[in-house]
Amino acid sequence: MNAIKIIITLLYGGLYISHFLIYTFSKNRYLIREDLYARERHLKSRLKHFPLFVMCMRDRYFRSLFYYRIGKVSKCISWMTRQDTTYIIDNQCIIGGGVYNPHSYATIIHAKQIGKFFSHRQCTTIGNKIDGRNDLIPTIGDHVTLGANVVIIGSVSIGNNVIIGAGTVVTKDVPDNTIIVGNPARVINHAK
Repeated sequence: MNAIKIIITLLYGGLYISHFLIYTFSKNRYLIREDLYARERHLKSRLKHFPLFVMCMRDRYFRSLFYYRIGKVSKCISWMTRQDTTYIIDNQCIIGGGVYNPHSYATIIHAKQIGKFFSHRQCTTIGNKIDGRNDLIPTIGDHVTLGANVVIIGSVSIGNNVIIGAGTVVTKDVPDNTIIVGNPARVINHAK
C-alpha cells in the first residue's frame, strides 16, 4: 500500500516541480520545511523530502499555507493548483513554522503573531473584536492547539503550550500551560 502511495505521489510530482523550486529558493524555506515535518509527524510512513512535499501539496489547505509563505511569487504559480478559498490568512500576520492544519475549512487567521507549532481545526476565527480596529488583534504563543469552531478575538495574548477546546470563545488573555474550554472560556486544567 505504501508503494502505491509513493508511485502516485511521484506521478503528481511533475505538477509540483515549479512549486518545489520556488520553495527551495524561498526566503521562508525553513518555515515551510517545519510545516512539512509537522505534517510528517502525523503520517504513518516516513517519506523523503520531495515525495513529502508533493504529498502535502496535494492538500488544498497546505497549499494555502504554502502560498502564504512564498508571498507575491504565489501569483505566478497558484493558477496551476488553486488554494482553498475558505482558508484565509492575513498577509500581515507573522506565523512561525510547524503549522499543522489537518482540515481547516472556513478558517480566518488575522493575528499580530503566531508562534511555532501552531495547530488548528475547521471553522477557526482569529481576528479583531471591533470592525476597522486592526490593531486590536490576538498574539498567540508557541505550541498552541485549537479545536474546531474556536473564536479568538480582540487584543488578547495566548501563552505557550495552550490547548483550546472545540467551540471555545476567547476574549481574555490565556496564561502559559493551560487547557481552556467553553463560552466564555474558562481554565479547566494547567497542562504540564
